[in-house]
Amino acid sequence: IEEVCPSYRCEGKLQKINENIKDKDLVTFTYFIPDSKKTGGKYVDYTGIVKKIDTFNGVIIMEDKNKIPIDEIIDICI
Repeated sequence: IEEVCPSYRCEGKLQKINENIKDKDLVTFTYFIPDSKKTGGKYVDYTGIVKKIDTFNGVIIMEDKNKIPIDEIIDICI
């Protein structure tokens, strides 16, 4: 499976989001949610305002407290 968002591309977009975080722009993330009961999962789109990029814990924290795992992100639309 070809990566939709190579890590260098996502990292660049995350850096841009972090540099402009005070602007409170809407950002759409497409990411994978693993199924807790069987192999596989689903891809979801989530749009919101980024509150913090927590690289230590590997998550994006949104203003509504939703957390998106950075390693599961396949696309970012700013």
